Amino acid sequence: MKANNSELESELLASWTQFREALVRGDTDALRTLLDDDFKLGHMTGYLQPRQEWLKEIEAGEAVYHSIQDAEVTVHLKTESRATVIARTRTEATVGGTKGQWQMSFATEYMRRPGDWVAVLTQ
Repeated sequence: MKANNSELESELLASWTQFREALVRGDTDALRTLLDDDFKLGHMTGYLQPRQEWLKEIEAGEAVYHSIQDAEVTVHLKTESRATVIARTRTEATVGGTKGQWQMSFATEYMRRPGDWVAVLTQ
């Protein structure tokens, strides 16, 4: 059965919410299910950090997400199996020992796998 656009958008919004909430909980087990094995996190410096390296930082307490509040979230469907979620957020985090609050914009590329969406890149 073919999903309609509103169903796909709802699924993607739910996936983004699960991703955001798992970050705040520091739940790397949940993140492993939400992120593709080849997931990369793009930093402002241009560095594309591999999933496993980023998750190790979270587990070690080197990257702690205290809160992530959505200001605006939009879904851009490319196909039934590829999409981008753009989220403008207010993010409070401690990274490398420095705590701060930032207004951020995330563009997360998603790929649909059997039964679920997984993030493949966040910049």
